[in-house]
Amino acid sequence: MAVPGLLNEIQLLAWTHCCESPLIHAIATIGSDADGSDMQVEMIPRNFWDEDPRFLETFFDGFREQLTQRLSEASYCSSKEYLYLLTTIYADGEVGLAIFPIRSFDDSLICGADIVEVLTTATKAEDLAAAFAWFVKAYPSGGGQQ
Repeated sequence: MAVPGLLNEIQLLAWTHCCESPLIHAIATIGSDADGSDMQVEMIPRNFWDEDPRFLETFFDGFREQLTQRLSEASYCSSKEYLYLLTTIYADGEVGLAIFPIRSFDDSLICGADIVEVLTTATKAEDLAAAFAWFVKAYPSGGGQQ
């Protein structure tokens, strides 16, 4: 959790693939660099974790059931929330603590990422106007003035 930008990376990956009901899995090795340079983050789409037998080579069958149950709850909405798994692995290969939370998307982060995507693909006048309007709204202290 101390790795700078890790939760943002997890959230953006989940947002990019939200229509696939992904499991975002981050793996860290205990005793590794604090900068997260050896951190692994992967997106596992539902069609893999829900159906593919290879999923059970890494995760136990009960985990698949837990995952299905959590994403099937009436309160869960994939366009508003995402699920991720943080796993630690010890030097001897033993799996340590695994955290399995559901979090809400941060609208500011998501909107900012959407704006960057628009500005780096096909920029139109209305896209730029929307981007500036968002910055003015998100940073009302004057940091987003045109």
